[in-house]
Amino acid sequence: MRAATFKSSINVKSVGNPLKRLAELDMKAGEKALFATVYGKANGIVKRSDPKDPDKYYYGLKGTFEAVSSKEGSQPIGGAALYAPDAIHNLIVEQLKRGAETVSFVFEAYVVAGGTAGFTWEYKFADQWEPEEDDILSDLRAALNVPKLSSPEAPATLTKSTSKKAAA
Repeated sequence: MRAATFKSSINVKSVGNPLKRLAELDMKAGEKALFATVYGKANGIVKRSDPKDPDKYYYGLKGTFEAVSSKEGSQPIGGAALYAPDAIHNLIVEQLKRGAETVSFVFEAYVVAGGTAGFTWEYKFADQWEPEEDDILSDLRAALNVPKLSSPEAPATLTKSTSKKAAA
C-alpha cells in the first residue's frame, strides 16, 4: 500500500497522538503497545533551522519514507525527510558516512504508559530489518547466481591466457 498522505517531512508522531492512543487502549503505567512502524530508504542528511532560534539546527534523513499507525485500517503517511529518534538516526547516518548510497530500514515505535509526560518511547528495528546498505544489483546477481564482490576497492583481476590459441 502506498502512502495516501504526503508531507515534506515525517516523524513518529506524524501518525497520531501517543496520549490518545494510550487512552484508547486503556493502558496502565508500564504497559507497552506498538504505536507506529516507520520504514524507508535514506540517501542523505537534511538540515533545518529552528524557526524560533535560527542558530539551532535539526538534522534528519533525506530519502523516501513512510510511517503507519498500528491502528487497524491506518493509511501510511509519506515524506521526503524523516526526523527519527537519535538512536535510529545515528545508526543510519553512520552507514551513509561510510559511503553507503542508500540505506534501507524498518523500525517500530512503542509507546509506554507512564513517565513525566504521561508516556515514554521505546524503539527497535523490526526483525530482520536492521539498517543496511542497499545492494541494487542483488536481484540480478541472484538470478545469474553470481557472488557479490567483497569490496569495491578489490576489483577482479583478469589474467592473460598463455595458450597458443590465445596468442594466435
